[in-house]
Amino acid sequence: KKNFLVDLHGIFIYLLNHIKLGQTPEMRLLRDIIMNMSGWVSLDMTEMTENQIQCLAGGFLLRIEAFEYTEKLRTSKNSERSLKYALTQMVKYNYAVEEAEEIKENNEENKENTGENNENEQSKDENFSFAFLFMALLAKNSKTLLYNTETTQLKFLSSRHDELHLLFVQISEFLMFAEKPSVYRSLLPSNPLHILSRTFNLYPHQIFNIVRHSLKPLFELTPDEYNTKVAEFKDILDYHLE
Repeated sequence: KKNFLVDLHGIFIYLLNHIKLGQTPEMRLLRDIIMNMSGWVSLDMTEMTENQIQCLAGGFLLRIEAFEYTEKLRTSKNSERSLKYALTQMVKYNYAVEEAEEIKENNEENKENTGENNENEQSKDENFSFAFLFMALLAKNSKTLLYNTETTQLKFLSSRHDELHLLFVQISEFLMFAEKPSVYRSLLPSNPLHILSRTFNLYPHQIFNIVRHSLKPLFELTPDEYNTKVAEFKDILDYHLE
């Protein structure tokens, strides 16, 4: 299969626009792209054997062997390189839209008090990688799905939530396995903790899942770096509890 010949940029733009609007059916296309081009699959707990569940406590190599990924990963090298290249591409994104209601209210108050127009702040664009945006928006959708969906079918709702979470885990695990920490760090914005907590309003555990591969091991941190990281994560927890 010549999956690596497919131009993914246009497909990712299409998927990004739909995921941003919370249109979950299109997310299955992203799941299939990652699965077919990288061989990386995130399995449901109900589909795992007892040994596979126990292997989740191990590292990536143990999990690769337990879930029989070795052959799939070996035969998809060209497609994997093409997928990684597409995910590292930058795209202009208006992140202020994520908190549009709050910004609108603040702007109206500021206009009344100062008479100044803050439209430039509201329409500010920033370049993010596709990888970062997919992880952030998938995490945000899995969080808001439970509160913004009007349905009495709890089984259907939980199934959609699990599907979103599995896709989030699939893309984050693939990137952590395929990229070195230094490369993965370059996929994130300059201040990922602030953007993920304030702009996308994610839960602390979702934020940590996204940024953990970019963090230095504890034994490599200086005392000042350690104290800085502790203060940053404490700020996230305090903000979430407000």
